[in-house]
Order: sequence, then C-alpha cells, then structure tokens
Amino acid sequence: MPTARRAIKHLSLHRLNGVELRVVADIEEGVLPLIEAESRVVRRLAQEAGWPHRTVTLFVLADLTPLHRQLQALERTPVGSQPEEFGEDLLKRPVVNVYDLAAPAAAHVFVNQEAMAAAGYWEDELAIQGLLAHEHAHPLAESAAVRQLQLKLVLRLTVPWAAAPQQAAEWANRAQAQLDRLARLLCLTGPREVFTNEIALAAGFVRPLLHLNRQNVRNLAAGLVYRPLLQTQLAAAVAAGHLSRVGAAALALIGDLQGHLLLAMEIAAFQRQECQAEADELLSQLQSDVFPSLDPAVGKLFQPICAAYVQVSPRASAQEMGEWGRKLLGLLAASLAQRSMHLTYQITIIHEQA
Repeated sequence: MPTARRAIKHLSLHRLNGVELRVVADIEEGVLPLIEAESRVVRRLAQEAGWPHRTVTLFVLADLTPLHRQLQALERTPVGSQPEEFGEDLLKRPVVNVYDLAAPAAAHVFVNQEAMAAAGYWEDELAIQGLLAHEHAHPLAESAAVRQLQLKLVLRLTVPWAAAPQQAAEWANRAQAQLDRLARLLCLTGPREVFTNEIALAAGFVRPLLHLNRQNVRNLAAGLVYRPLLQTQLAAAVAAGHLSRVGAAALALIGDLQGHLLLAMEIAAFQRQECQAEADELLSQLQSDVFPSLDPAVGKLFQPICAAYVQVSPRASAQEMGEWGRKLLGLLAASLAQRSMHLTYQITIIHEQA
C-alpha cells in the first residue's frame, strides 16, 4: 500500500528474528524512535506461537489520508473495523494495522503523526511502544466467533422525544444511530480489543500499556471541557420546544456512554492478566477525574462491563459469544432504562464470507 501522491522522505529495511521490517515515511522528524519502538515490539511478538507475519511494512505518515484513499479505491476496511470507523474516525486513529486474514504473511502498520500529536503520544516513546504492541497483537487475537455475530436493536423512549412528529422522528433516529454504534463497539469490537490487550500484556508490555492508558484517562478528563457545550445545545432545544426534557437526558446519557465505556476494554485486560494494581490505578483515576462529571449511570455501569469483559473467552463458540453479548446488552438496557429508554435487542449468527 503506497503513500500515494506523497513524497517519500525515509525508506529503510531491517531484519528482525526472521521478520523483514520495511519502513516508509513521508515525514523526517521522529521516524527513528518509531523504528526503534517497532523493532522492539516485532522482536518480542514474533516469538509468539501464532505470529503470522513474514514481512511488516511500517508507514509513518503526516496523516492517514493516503490510507483512507487507498482503502476506498479497494473497497476495503481494516479487519475488525465497524463500518462507521471507515470515514473520519479512521483518519483520527493514531495507529492502524492493516492485514488480510486470508493472506496473513504480510502486515501494514500505519502511524498517523497528526493524530499521535493531538493525543499526546508523539515523542512519547513508551506510549508509542504501547500503541504498536496493541496493533501488532490484533492478528493474534482474531475471533471468528465474534465476526459471526450480527446485532439488531430497537431503542424507544417511554415518552415522546418532541411534541412535533417530524422532530420526534429526527431525535429518535439520532439516538438509534448512536446506540447502534455503541452496541457494536461493546459487543463486536470489545472482545477483540480485550483479547488484543491481553496478548500484549502477556508478552511483557505491561508498563507501556499502563503508561498509554494513563494518558488516555488524562485525555478523557481534558475532553470534559466540551461536555457543557452539548448540555447547552440540548437545553436550547428543550427551551425552544424542539426536544423533551426526558429526551435531552436520554441523549446526554448515550453520549456519556459512547465517550467513556471503551476504557473498560483496557482495564479488563489488566484484570485478566492479574495486573490488579494497574487496573485499580486506572479505575481510581476515572472515578476521581472523570465519572463525577458524567451522568451517574456511567460510573454504575462501568465495572459490570469490565466484569463482562473479564469473563469472555477467546475460545468461545459463536453461540457462546452470542449468549455473552446478550448478557452485556442486558446490562446496557438496564442502564438506559434509568433515563426512560427501552432497549430491545437480538443477536443472530451469520456465516462468514470467504
């Protein structure tokens, strides 16, 4: 996958424990520390029994526009990505590992300088190592059972979203779309992320991943400065008669859940690896710096979600994974019910396409 329409400013080749590492960059500064971190990660993970790659190409790019353009042309999405992650969300990801399950000998890892800098990772060698370890663990954590699951959800507010039918329908559609995305992340992306983190931790990357997640919690706390803007927008819609108060509270909760439940995938992995001190530290940081500013339902749901991720098995069948997903969605439904939302859900098993 070339860096289309970009001038190449660095090109190098390295051999690491039987793996050929190719490095291509369209930037100059900061490339060498990335190569050092990548080499460290590849050397260690290449010793894992399931390591599938003979070649790894590391692209260090100013941003991921070339990757997005290439994937669009090929009509592909990275393995494990949900449809909504293909657009702007992909461009915001700091690191992406693109590989083909049908041809696993090669992997292409894309580092996004713009997103790395925005998240505070650029020039942070430990965070970089944690990110690369996570991405390289993905192929080792693939779950055919998860890929066979399909979700169908219906969200209903127990009172009208708005007095006007058209406005009520618009709010209902917005909430449904947000909830669909959240449920897919929790049930379909979540197990894969937990298994990935667990493999990286077991391979010895506890310190880098703890360091990375400390930064992630700090980023969540810093992002709370934007929450009052959403509250103001919802309050204005209520004042104008365009949205019910109950509807505003429901949307606020969904937004809080979307933005903050994903860290359960990180903390649960530490718990699965019996790194309890690290898990407790991150949870304590969330409880002191983040949860008090959110809907109280978020903090109440967070630890049960963590517990669900601790229990999920990488060896589960599709049927077992489906049952696990139904229990997790039951937890989510109970939380939504606290803000007058009724969630019905169905998980079915589909056959993977070859």
